[in-house]
Amino acid sequence: AIPRWVAVVLQLALASGFFVLLPVGLAKPSMSLHLDMHLLYNVRPDLEAMRFLIDSMDLPALLRMEVGVWASLRELCGWVTRGDVNCFIALVMYGGFAVFLPVLDMVLLLAAALLGRSGGLAARLMAASSRVRKLAMLDVSVMGCIVMTMSLRSMKDNGVIVEMCEGVGFLFAAEVCHYAAAVVAGRAVGGAGGAGGAAAPPSPAP
Repeated sequence: AIPRWVAVVLQLALASGFFVLLPVGLAKPSMSLHLDMHLLYNVRPDLEAMRFLIDSMDLPALLRMEVGVWASLRELCGWVTRGDVNCFIALVMYGGFAVFLPVLDMVLLLAAALLGRSGGLAARLMAASSRVRKLAMLDVSVMGCIVMTMSLRSMKDNGVIVEMCEGVGFLFAAEVCHYAAAVVAGRAVGGAGGAGGAAAPPSPAP
């Protein structure tokens, strides 16, 4: 266990970091795709004969794309309004599990740390936080961006460049704050009767 004032200061700092880093990470692009024509011509010299025609199509401008979480959620909302069920499922999975649940868990952790060892409410908040954290998928989302970017690096041989953008770094930092807040809250509330609330009084002697 750690002193309550230390836990409160740490938790406020971690929560502030989380609630600053998360919106920035959601707003900034997480992945990008663009076409490197010079690399494409080097890999496919047979295209040189049609270079004048290909260049006139301005393919790099057509195939340049940056993808961020907020932009993706907005697009999903647009498709949901058109009746796309698959996009509705994707919106619930990503918007709910990867964005909303980590925010909810952080609020629970902050409240539990502020309460400290005062009664069983903090322990109940920690129990709820533990259940929510098992469903939160922000860390899975970050790892998915990393794995997808690495798996698509082979496309560079064809002039298609897929890169990870700065948004992933902000989301990763927000998740580090999230995990650290869970540790701090656990140390602050630990010993307050555990997840089941306050300890029961001893049975009277017969």
